Amino acid sequence: MKKRQVLVAIISALGKTFESIDEMTPNLFRRESMHYKDLRLAGYDPKKIYRSFRNLHSRGLVHLEKDKFKITKKGQKWLTNSYQRYFHFNKIAKDNKWRIIIFDIPQEHNKSRNKLRNKLKLWGFYMLQRSVFVCPYECEDELAKLCEKLNISDYIDIILADSPGFRTKEIKKYFEL
Repeated sequence: MKKRQVLVAIISALGKTFESIDEMTPNLFRRESMHYKDLRLAGYDPKKIYRSFRNLHSRGLVHLEKDKFKITKKGQKWLTNSYQRYFHFNKIAKDNKWRIIIFDIPQEHNKSRNKLRNKLKLWGFYMLQRSVFVCPYECEDELAKLCEKLNISDYIDIILADSPGFRTKEIKKYFEL
């Protein structure tokens, strides 16, 4: 699992956890814990997650109190900013339509093209080709904001379709639909 995926998993867990619960126990990430097996089966490396929590602790974003992590005010601000950065849109397939994002960005906008591609991957879009991504979620507004920010709006199109193409079964499995 890449460092970015671990970070997204932690931000997601913190967001879900600290919205309702004020603390999280580090025992969940110890080898002896029953949750260790659950994390392994889900594809996460508990050691990396625990090390990441220790990293957050060293940065002053969480505070270790007895055997529990508590988020600090600085951590709440970081969590809010990170959550907005990584989770911009609601991942709910409401209309059973597929968004096919196609772009042909000129070489002079190479950095923006790479940023767009990385953001689409981070958001969990399925890459059909290097410049074609598929998503079953309503993402038009967020994508428009991103493209406007990167100054590449003229080079991107979104096609609304009933089917993503020949690889429908593979893509549905990817999105767990």
